[in-house]
Amino acid sequence: MITGLESNEQSRTKRELFIIAVITAACLIPFINKAYHIDDTLFLWSAEQIQSDPIRAYDYSANWYGTPMPMSEIMQNPPLTSYFIAAVTGIFGWDEIPLHLAFFIPAVITIMGTYFIARSFCQQAVLAALIASFTPAFMISSTNVMSDVLMLSFYVSGIALWIHGLRRNKPWFLLSSALLIGLSALAKYYGATALLLVTVYTLFEKRKLHRSLFYLIIPIGLLIFYQYFTKSIYGHGLLSSAANYSIEVASKEWKHFFDKSFIGLAFTGGCMVSSVFMIPLLWPRKVWIPGFIGLSSLVLILLMTKGALLEFSLQNETGYKWPQIIQLTLFITITLHLLILVAYDVASGKDSVSILLGCWILGTLVFSTFFNWTTNGRTLLPMAPAIGILIARQYERRQQTRVQPLTTSSQFKTRICLSGALTLGALFALATTWADYAWANSHRKAAHLIMDELQPTQETIGFQGHWGFQYYMEKLGATAVDFKAPATTSQRYVIIPQNNTSKRHPPGNYRYLKTITLPACPSASTMGYPIGAGFYTSIWGPLPFYFGDTPEEKFFIYKRLF
Repeated sequence: MITGLESNEQSRTKRELFIIAVITAACLIPFINKAYHIDDTLFLWSAEQIQSDPIRAYDYSANWYGTPMPMSEIMQNPPLTSYFIAAVTGIFGWDEIPLHLAFFIPAVITIMGTYFIARSFCQQAVLAALIASFTPAFMISSTNVMSDVLMLSFYVSGIALWIHGLRRNKPWFLLSSALLIGLSALAKYYGATALLLVTVYTLFEKRKLHRSLFYLIIPIGLLIFYQYFTKSIYGHGLLSSAANYSIEVASKEWKHFFDKSFIGLAFTGGCMVSSVFMIPLLWPRKVWIPGFIGLSSLVLILLMTKGALLEFSLQNETGYKWPQIIQLTLFITITLHLLILVAYDVASGKDSVSILLGCWILGTLVFSTFFNWTTNGRTLLPMAPAIGILIARQYERRQQTRVQPLTTSSQFKTRICLSGALTLGALFALATTWADYAWANSHRKAAHLIMDELQPTQETIGFQGHWGFQYYMEKLGATAVDFKAPATTSQRYVIIPQNNTSKRHPPGNYRYLKTITLPACPSASTMGYPIGAGFYTSIWGPLPFYFGDTPEEKFFIYKRLF
């Protein structure tokens, strides 16, 4: 029998879930026709393969690094996302809009899962969910069709069910959690870290080896089966291959420990930049103002002293690159604040909750900075729910420790400030997402313009560069250049996008013909080597995105002479 109190609580929960779901969807809807982008292409290719051979998702070759290779060697993610894409496109086709709509579902589930985890740890569950939703890492990733948000939806749902099942001794919740964690790992290998998080939480919550941990045999068993199954098909286990690839690439960067540390801090602060607007609501003014100024001043001095981060110089012929330095200073300071907040939460709570959040945030930061093949916004995405919960806990703690009780007037003022902070965070995230959206669409538009212009000549058209540009060029009939092929190929024209990867100057029997220039977003960019923006890979630069004057997208056309 449900009491009146329980009924009110259920109604409140449904109302709050509806609110955060609508807000999240409303933020994503403007990007519903975004072009396929970056590694979307790999997942789309594998989905096509699955529709013809559901067992062998990676049993085909593709030119992704400049020459054809087996997809089982190219792809460093498990195939669950491609199965999801294959199911959706099998019903609705390959148009961008229905597929983006389908991927909005795991995005909304992620925010709902954040809400349920937060509700176990604090009263400000809606606040935690909205802060997570308004991070650039979450919003940009939710407009792609890669594995990140699908993985995270299983990840947070699994953790939420584990917490509920452990606290209320419900075996079915623990079983469901174990299955979801396994699915998370089969969507993206990083999902397996949820095993570590729930284990740590259980040990600190129960203060012993608890029988619930036996349920974790399920996701471990799934990963072992996947390793040996893929080895039987492709000749090597894809799980171990991905781990070896990441370790091999990351190990070469340890000599750049300090530069990598700065970049990891900058990416984290940028990808979680919405948290900066909450700072005045988390600490007394006499604490946060001098603290923020002091930290940012220290960071600024260190950056000016270093002069460069890896291959990106912070100076040019006229002096310091102040736009980049200022943004780096801001983002690094934001991360330092988050690390202080983690330490404060642990010191204040000293319980399983604070340990869980601390391990969640620090583990993601360390992995993305030092163990992944590159630092990027996608690998930092998993910390967004934990950041939201951490800030919500501190906000609640701040409200409870005020010396004087809040009057009606001060309560109204606090609500206005809170709404303003969330709105600013949302606008910033929307701005970065729009920059990524504009860049993706410029490459789709370029592919259509180029092919419309050159196809009437009935000449074979080749191209360099990959990502979404490759997807559209191949769909329109062009062929990726094979760098190992002879210089005198049948490709009469070769198109080279400036802001792309895996490119080289064409052979001497090609001459420059013309340049097609298209605008993207004039005031912000998520990827641009000259400006130091590299949301998808820090190889492009030390900033996850850049605000300021950005170059237009250029596509160079070369014609073969003989």
